[in-house]
Amino acid sequence: MRITSKVLILAIGLFSASALASALDEELRTRYSATELLEFNAGEVSAVALQQPAQVTLPRGMVVIIVDPLAQGLTLPVAHRLAKRLSRWGWHAILLPMDYASPPPEQAAPLPEVVSRYTDNTQSPLSHSEISTQMMLRVGGVFNALSDRQGYRIIIAQGMNAAVLLNLDAQKKLPAVDSLVTIAPFWPDQTINQNIANLVKDSQTPLLDISSDLSNRWSAQTARQRAQAAKINLKLHYRQQPLVGTFAHIFSDPDFASPYVSQVSKTIYSWVDYLGW
Repeated sequence: MRITSKVLILAIGLFSASALASALDEELRTRYSATELLEFNAGEVSAVALQQPAQVTLPRGMVVIIVDPLAQGLTLPVAHRLAKRLSRWGWHAILLPMDYASPPPEQAAPLPEVVSRYTDNTQSPLSHSEISTQMMLRVGGVFNALSDRQGYRIIIAQGMNAAVLLNLDAQKKLPAVDSLVTIAPFWPDQTINQNIANLVKDSQTPLLDISSDLSNRWSAQTARQRAQAAKINLKLHYRQQPLVGTFAHIFSDPDFASPYVSQVSKTIYSWVDYLGW
């Protein structure tokens, strides 16, 4: 009876996750035209992402922006702005949403001590392993769907997604990519969070680590450790780049309405230039 109950609970969980993903996909299909959508398979499940084609004759490659519904930086509208700017610079941009299932009310975690307006909401106890599996399948599905595209490959993620991305990369569970861009990586669990610096050490992929004003207390705890781990282990292609606290200089910028997009995109542009792409 106990085994039957566990199987039933697992089946209900898988059905709920599938239903949530299906609802998200249907929302994207409703809001965007067919030319803006990318259909792909995440494991055995059909999924959808948004795409912004490169606006140049000879594209540089492909960039996947992982969109987190709990983030206050890389929300879908902000990620869409970032994708448009990157597409002007020669990148075929993919906006890949992640879907986090909300736990029952009785499982809700206490409020975090410090909440940053730029970082993820940490009120829900999320499963690191489940999100890792979801990201691995969705990223792999996108790369399979666009396997014929030439050029460099970059993945961008923020907050908890960034921590999961580093974990998958360190375990070599991602498709081959040329660079990762993480923005204030963290996980709201002390043990997992403190291991992020080790993930940076173990990664063999060039890494742009964006920090500073986007950091909450979880990410700030490991910022120095991440940089030290890269330095001690002679990680050649690593840069920890803080975003400045003032945006006064960007008011003449076409994207002045989103200083976040302006600074993140220019930081990525500088990183790509450093890599010689």
